[in-house]
Amino acid sequence: MVIGSIRNRLLLGFGTLIFVLLINIVLTQIASRESTATYEELRTEIVPTITMLDEYREVNKELFLLSLNKVFGRQSDEQYTNRMKAITEVVLPHFKTKVFLLTQSLPPNDKKIKISENIIKLSNRSITIVKEINNLLLTRVDYDNTQRIGQVTQKANLDLSDLTQQIDNNLSLLQKEYNTRYDAHQTALSKELHNLSGIIFLIGIIGILLGLGIASGIINSIVRPINALQTSALQLSNGNFDVMVKTKGKDELSLLGHSFNNMAESLQKNFEEIKRKNKELEQFVYIASHDLQEPLRTLSSFTSLLEKEYPIEKDENSSTYVRFINEATKRMSRLVKGLLDYSRIGSTKELSEVDCNTLIMGVEDDLALTIGDTETILTIGNLPTIKGYTTELRLLFQNLISNAIKFRAKNRSPHISISAEIIPGFWKFSVKDNGIGIENQFHERIFAIFQRLHNQSEYKGTGIGLAHCRKVVEMHGGKIWVESIPTVGSTFYFTISNKQ
Repeated sequence: MVIGSIRNRLLLGFGTLIFVLLINIVLTQIASRESTATYEELRTEIVPTITMLDEYREVNKELFLLSLNKVFGRQSDEQYTNRMKAITEVVLPHFKTKVFLLTQSLPPNDKKIKISENIIKLSNRSITIVKEINNLLLTRVDYDNTQRIGQVTQKANLDLSDLTQQIDNNLSLLQKEYNTRYDAHQTALSKELHNLSGIIFLIGIIGILLGLGIASGIINSIVRPINALQTSALQLSNGNFDVMVKTKGKDELSLLGHSFNNMAESLQKNFEEIKRKNKELEQFVYIASHDLQEPLRTLSSFTSLLEKEYPIEKDENSSTYVRFINEATKRMSRLVKGLLDYSRIGSTKELSEVDCNTLIMGVEDDLALTIGDTETILTIGNLPTIKGYTTELRLLFQNLISNAIKFRAKNRSPHISISAEIIPGFWKFSVKDNGIGIENQFHERIFAIFQRLHNQSEYKGTGIGLAHCRKVVEMHGGKIWVESIPTVGSTFYFTISNKQ
């Protein structure tokens, strides 16, 4: 697979979804237009025509009844006359025009044309007869004219009645045609809407299935390799340098997997090299420190012998020199011992259950003389039982407590508080004192080996104690730091992993 294939797959997948969406939009628009056209024909042509034909039939019947009332009911007042005149001169001509206009949009052989022509022709005859009746019965005197009454009676009973019935029959027949057309359009509209919903549903299902397929493809080609890479990276961060990512193909993730494997291999080589060099360095420190012990012991023995052979009363300069040699030798011995202790940290590889409360009680016993002489108050909280290296943890607490006593303020007795709390993945310990404190710029420096903030005349020491502490904490998977206010006191925090 070529570079950019993941991008191409994504573009293809989303492009396909967009294409399906466009097809859905186009088909929906086509179906919607058909449905809209059918609905518009129903709304603007068929329904108004059916309504108009109903009104036409009502007016036709009304004109017949008005004519009968005029003839037999002798209703010759102005109201009846005006209404009949309005129907014959305005209303019926209006309806005839509408019926005529209907024929203009019909094909030549449509039978509705013949029906419409009959309605117009019969309506014309009906209008003529009604006008004749009105002309024969203009006043009340005309009702006393036997000849006229005979004429209008014949026109009303025979001619107008027959015409009214024929007009109504033709209107009913035309209305039936449009009702049939209305039903057909309703059926067509329902079918079109059903088809539209079917198209939307079908393409929706296709879109969902296609989306699921694309999602599955993305998971298989992108998410799973990323998860595998993430798992491998986590294992690598935990020190498993043998981890390798399975790769196939030549896409971006495969190349990333190859790069990860190369990095893991390089890290493994570097780690092995560092381990080898550290081991050689530790062996060198141990051997050098051990070998330095013998000449230092010899030097100390000879200076002691010189002090016995040449008492200080005889030669003050010589005694001063000898004292300097003794003090330097002792200081050098302490440094060598500190180096040996530092190199031995971590030599015990067996983890055990360590009760920190019991551990600190042992440290307190070891430092009982110093605690008593300095009137130190030691407050110990409820400490946990942890998995760790007993000897190293004892050294850790002893160094921190000893430092808190050593760097005490001159105007108050040392007060040391030790506590612990659980945090995600770790136990967090604190050792708090009310000593001289530490300036902020030295908070990191004090944990480096042989780093001292005071000279030997102020506070004795080798500058290795806090380096010991850091090494012990790190071998337990944690870290150590200090927070301090000068002249107020310091709090040393360190964490111990609870996953060991």
